Amino acid sequence: MIGIKSIASYVPADGIDNYAQGAKFAKDEEFIIGKIGPRAKAVVPQLIELLQEGVPDSTREEAAAALGKMGSAAKVAVERLVHLASSTRPSLARQALGALSSIGCADLQVRTGLLNLWLSANQSPARIVQLAFALCKLKIDAMGLVTSLARILLKNDDSAIRKSAADALAWCSDEHADVVPADRIDLSGEQK
Repeated sequence: MIGIKSIASYVPADGIDNYAQGAKFAKDEEFIIGKIGPRAKAVVPQLIELLQEGVPDSTREEAAAALGKMGSAAKVAVERLVHLASSTRPSLARQALGALSSIGCADLQVRTGLLNLWLSANQSPARIVQLAFALCKLKIDAMGLVTSLARILLKNDDSAIRKSAADALAWCSDEHADVVPADRIDLSGEQK
């Protein structure tokens, strides 16, 4: 049987530097902070700084992802994340939308920003689905939301986009005017 003293002999006396360990595996500070999660609330201001223009996009993406993993503890970051959600760089916008969904804040600023983005023209199906997911998860009603998701789910050739549309629809309220309860749909897709 292994005792406490035996286990303690394996723990270094100085402790372990997580950043040094991460460097051994080519992981940066943002990655490590993202893994720490809610305990990293004290670093929220530094992560918000990493969202600024001029910071490499990959770092901005990691910072947005880390903020999302912190959930409501990162609520102070929503202003900057709303701005990033309109980024022309799809992966950065996706991380910002995911973070907003995870933070769970649907205040006036978030609602206005996401609804304005929803109403903007010429968006790819992938971007529409990402935005719709955030809107649905945050319970923000947008005109044509469910209809757009249903159209993508039924007609898009990309299975990953169709799956994302289904995931977004799962978050939509069943009280929405466009939502038909599952027990009213037969397998052919016609309403009973």
